[in-house]
Amino acid sequence: MIRFGDEIYYEGIDMDLEQYYDKFFASKVLPQTANPTLYHQYELFEKLGNEADETINIVIIICS
Repeated sequence: MIRFGDEIYYEGIDMDLEQYYDKFFASKVLPQTANPTLYHQYELFEKLGNEADETINIVIIICS
């Protein structure tokens, strides 16, 4: 998830890399990112599960 102010985009769905850079250089607001929602994670793994026999999910948790 990429947020420019109040505008939210999902990588590969609402915005590709070229669109991101266009928005980045044109925007006065710096982008912020966030973890995908559980729903988006579920959709991704369901899609990958239909396309492959196995998937790997690497999660990094940083606690301070």
